[in-house]
Amino acid sequence: MYTRQCKLTFLFITYLLTTLSAANYPLRGVVKEKSSGRPLSDVNVILAGTDMGAATDAEGVFLIKAIPQGAYTLQVSAIGFEEVRLAVSVPQSEPLEINLEETFFQMGSVVVTGTRSGRIHQNAPIATEVISRHEIDQSGALDLGELLDQRSGVSVSTSVEGGTIVNILGMDSKYVLILVDGQPVIGKFNNRNALDQISTAIIDKVEIIKGPSSSLYGSEAMGGVINVITRRKISARPLSLKLRYTSGDRSFNPFVRDRGKYDLRLNYFNQWKVFNLQFDFDYLAANVDKTIQYIDIDQYDRVSFGNTIEWKWSDRQKFKWNTTHFVNQEASETILMNTETKIIRNTNFLEYQLTPFHNWQIKSLFRWDRYQRDYTQNRPWGALVKAEHTTEEQQELEVNSLFTVGKSSLNVGAEYSRDQFFSDRVAGGLRSLPSLGIYGQLEYSLTSHITLVNGLRWDDNQEIDPVFSPRIAAMMEFADRWKFRYSWGQGFRMPSFMDRYINWNHQQFGYEIIGNPNLKPETSAGTSVGFEYYHQGEYLVSLTLYRNLFRQMIVDYLISPGKFTYVNVDRVRYMGIEIQGRWYASRQWLASWGYNWAYNKNLTTGKLVANQPIHTAHLRGSYKSLDGRFSSALKLKFVGPYSVDEFVVATQTMETHERQAYSLIDVDSKLKITDDLTFVLGVLNLLNKTDQQYGPFIGRQFYIELTSNLKGK
Repeated sequence: MYTRQCKLTFLFITYLLTTLSAANYPLRGVVKEKSSGRPLSDVNVILAGTDMGAATDAEGVFLIKAIPQGAYTLQVSAIGFEEVRLAVSVPQSEPLEINLEETFFQMGSVVVTGTRSGRIHQNAPIATEVISRHEIDQSGALDLGELLDQRSGVSVSTSVEGGTIVNILGMDSKYVLILVDGQPVIGKFNNRNALDQISTAIIDKVEIIKGPSSSLYGSEAMGGVINVITRRKISARPLSLKLRYTSGDRSFNPFVRDRGKYDLRLNYFNQWKVFNLQFDFDYLAANVDKTIQYIDIDQYDRVSFGNTIEWKWSDRQKFKWNTTHFVNQEASETILMNTETKIIRNTNFLEYQLTPFHNWQIKSLFRWDRYQRDYTQNRPWGALVKAEHTTEEQQELEVNSLFTVGKSSLNVGAEYSRDQFFSDRVAGGLRSLPSLGIYGQLEYSLTSHITLVNGLRWDDNQEIDPVFSPRIAAMMEFADRWKFRYSWGQGFRMPSFMDRYINWNHQQFGYEIIGNPNLKPETSAGTSVGFEYYHQGEYLVSLTLYRNLFRQMIVDYLISPGKFTYVNVDRVRYMGIEIQGRWYASRQWLASWGYNWAYNKNLTTGKLVANQPIHTAHLRGSYKSLDGRFSSALKLKFVGPYSVDEFVVATQTMETHERQAYSLIDVDSKLKITDDLTFVLGVLNLLNKTDQQYGPFIGRQFYIELTSNLKGK
């Protein structure tokens, strides 16, 4: 009997100890503004490296439930405040009190694009320009194209197909890789991505790397990388609804749908014990004036929606599934011709993340993308003139391993993809091409003030000779507030299916294009040197000098009158200076500015590169009331004079014209009526600048907007 009681007592004690060791505990606290002590609502409080987190309520209070005992890093962030990271132990004897310092510099935020691993912005060895969520909110931009167009050194134009395409520092958009959460965006009609497919409603921030980045990202990153980081916000108000009306040219009437744009956006985020769900929906209907010389569009409808589901299988394993769907339909009618364009993009990816140890992370990802474009021309009486169909599919499998020790990290990975392409403009029907890329990058601290980066990538698509892309970079900190950054790297762009196999006769304009299957990859070698001075919470100034040499550039070549092909001929040197600054004048006033001087020369022809401004500048000033209820921003962009090349159909030749300098001014104002309702009033192109040949095509526009954030339970 005694022995049996001892056994039962032992089992009970064992069970009790096991239960206590596996117990979960809550973590409570309050978040306040450092200067005034007022509580801050809607602040994200997350245990770094986990899916556990909460948002502060109206009193600044947060509660994270059911946390296993242990040591964690608490990450506290809010728009307009410096991010705070602090070590905490669970269980915690007393509620935490956290103070955030107001700033719009976002130097404490984490950036990932330059190294494929998270780094505090001010400590990132690769110079990274960040467009924060605060700037996005005050930009008045509906999509990524409109947002980038407000920056100096970046020019956005309307393509022949009606979408927006981007140039960075004078480099054509086909040399700039567009990523969403680190994954490429496919569907490049005429080798260029349309940026109007990415709604600003889903963007948390945009990271821009200027210069070759093929050592990490492969083809197309010759001139730079634009990485869109989507919003994943834990919030006390998980449901956001936005309604917006933008006037058409010479008209403002939200109740008559014959001019202007109508936009409806819905965003939802919720979190359960092991699941996170994000859903985004955006519907844009537009009736526009026929004021574009080469693009005659009467109306278009655009729908995009997507969802992300994260499942924390265990403390070391996590799954993520994301799917997005985008449809753009455009139509126009004239006396002689009716046209319709329909574009569909579908993206799906499944990611598995394994953390064997706290400093070792392994990710595997499978992605499947599909792009489809259908274009038809019909006579008003029904006769079919032209019908074109284009599809592109890409399947990719990627494995990445990140190992960190202190401030040093080793990032290695491999990507295998298969591209399939079909177009009525391409000879031979369906084309298929597999490719393999292997990369590695080592970041380490040479001393406490010097950080070095070495990277190398190898790419092979089995039809063109393999390409090696190295990169070296260094950052040195001195005198507390100064930073020096240096970067050198090589980039490349594989010839596209259209470059190699196009066989298209444009009868309307009287010319024919024949592809060249013997094209070689375009390559680049770029160097940048930069200095940065950062005074905590007051001002930031950076100066960057860059030089990028493109070789084997693919250009048009006239075989015979009216017949063109592509050849690897040109050598182009891109060089310039970029100056950026921000001044936090007070708790209410912030100013930021940028200036770019670009001197881009074709070394083969000896001429300056056309269609690229030499001087661009932007200035932005913003105001926010002390109670946070009212805010306003004024944005000015200046573009200096530059030459423009234009193809003349009558003579089948290129003619050069000079375009005059111009300025654009936008104004955006917000009034927070209640904690859940915000009213927005804005003006685009305040000076009513128009240019029917090169853009902007639409003059002054007004917009009104209502945003409602609904509370969760």
